[in-house]
Amino acid sequence: MAGSTTFCEGDSITLTAPDGYDAYVWNNGASTRSIVVKTAGTYSVLVADPNGCTASSQPVTVTVNSVLNPKLSSIGALAFCAGDSAILDAGSGYASYLWSTGATTQRIRVGESGNYWVRVASSSGCSGISDTMTVLKHEVPGKPVIARNQRKDSIFVTAPSGLIQWTLNGSPLTGITARALRISQLGTYRVMFVDSNGCSAISDTFVVDSIPVVSGVIVETGERGFAIHPNPTTGLFTVEAMLDEQSPVTIVLADMAGKEIIRLEARSAAGIYRKEIDARSLPAGIYLLDVRAGDRWWSRKIVKQ
Repeated sequence: MAGSTTFCEGDSITLTAPDGYDAYVWNNGASTRSIVVKTAGTYSVLVADPNGCTASSQPVTVTVNSVLNPKLSSIGALAFCAGDSAILDAGSGYASYLWSTGATTQRIRVGESGNYWVRVASSSGCSGISDTMTVLKHEVPGKPVIARNQRKDSIFVTAPSGLIQWTLNGSPLTGITARALRISQLGTYRVMFVDSNGCSAISDTFVVDSIPVVSGVIVETGERGFAIHPNPTTGLFTVEAMLDEQSPVTIVLADMAGKEIIRLEARSAAGIYRKEIDARSLPAGIYLLDVRAGDRWWSRKIVKQ
């Protein structure tokens, strides 16, 4: 019976002395031929035969390994939007892993709602099951849709309840979060929508290439007797416009958020109108130039180097 044995906490082992003796006395106080051992220690037995002769067994060393208690952790939020995921980690140092998904690695990536757990085992054969970790996937909202109103002077977006952010030519329109937007600039508009779960969707682009005004003014995107040179510019550039008749002329240079930086007003006779614009004090970047002359209105991007 000499030697050693090992088992996992919660299990047990039976130690049995040889048959044929009249009495058995174990060092734990038991007096049966066999004992059930549930705790670590060294065990031996004293036996006596019918003649009263006694003998002691060699000791047996019993080792009890603790039950494993894996703790799950996550890399990334446990609630996320469709298309994202989280990584669940069972911790290192185990001989084997078996997840509720069937995976057998230390970490798993999950992209669906559900309850996840893992069973781990040590090299000695002891095992343990983790607590359950709940993952929640939120569906992505539908794509918002931009349309133009009947008067053509505004655009609006159709989307569920949530936050709205308009952009023009790729730049956010600061503070513009209403669902309707009165058009004041030509360009390409988009809307980002964010729902209450933090999931977002982006509309298709919506191009505005003309702005009707009550007076009948139409913004022109073609050349039609209009030029800017040089563009890109280091700061000084010239605006040229062919005017059919005497007209008041208004030139406005604004940043991409629509903030007015330079405004010039004049009155010109029919023919070629030329005006040099000094933007040398402005930082490098992209600006919007609107030129209005009578019933015509041109809009261009200016690249300041």
